[in-house]
Amino acid sequence: MVWIVAVLAMVVTTATVMATCPAVLQDAVLGRRTTIGTVWRRARPRVPAVIGAMLLPWVAAALVMALFTASYVALIVSLVSDGASGGWAALGFLLMLASMPVAVWMWVLFSLAPAAVVFESQGPVAALRRSARLVKGSWWRIFGSTMLAWIIAMVAGYIVQFPLTVIGAMSSMPGMADLGPEPGVTEVVASMGTYLVFILLGSIISQIIATTFPQLVTGLLYVDQRIRKEDLAPVLAEAASSPDR
Repeated sequence: MVWIVAVLAMVVTTATVMATCPAVLQDAVLGRRTTIGTVWRRARPRVPAVIGAMLLPWVAAALVMALFTASYVALIVSLVSDGASGGWAALGFLLMLASMPVAVWMWVLFSLAPAAVVFESQGPVAALRRSARLVKGSWWRIFGSTMLAWIIAMVAGYIVQFPLTVIGAMSSMPGMADLGPEPGVTEVVASMGTYLVFILLGSIISQIIATTFPQLVTGLLYVDQRIRKEDLAPVLAEAASSPDR
């Protein structure tokens, strides 16, 4: 039950982030300021649709991971037991490797769906179709930009988290040195309190960067594709010059 609740919380939280980032960009691309309340009013009604748009890519990724796990376990078991099923296990493992590019292709193809849900108030299925149309002909560019955004987010998160981890470890050393030969749990936790606080702070900041930055880049890619394919630039320029509503 704890695992199910954690998964549901992760899905809702991820969908909320995916809906919030395009909501922020709606004003950002026009050069307007926005508020937390405005962003939340835009994003909150779209969270269920974003969850629906997330399901198909997630199911594809989950199937690939399940196939990988099953094939890997079957291959190890067959090698250990020297059974006759080793050939079939190896074939399944090769099929899994062949399916991974398909999963990546689908992930990029539907990556713009959350932005379509928020910007155009599309339903889940319509948003997936909309994303596929926008990505068509630009798959490699969107793939490269998205991967670069994830790499930058991971590196930035590590740059933030590593110094905080070092500071926490150094600040907890005096307390750890004063512990007796058989310290109790309370004493250990108390002496490592500063370290745990710095670890938690670094993890939170790193997770925020790793979660929001790629989604902001994806939202900008959605706007970019509409500018390239649908001549959205004049509409944006007219909206930017009009007074705030």
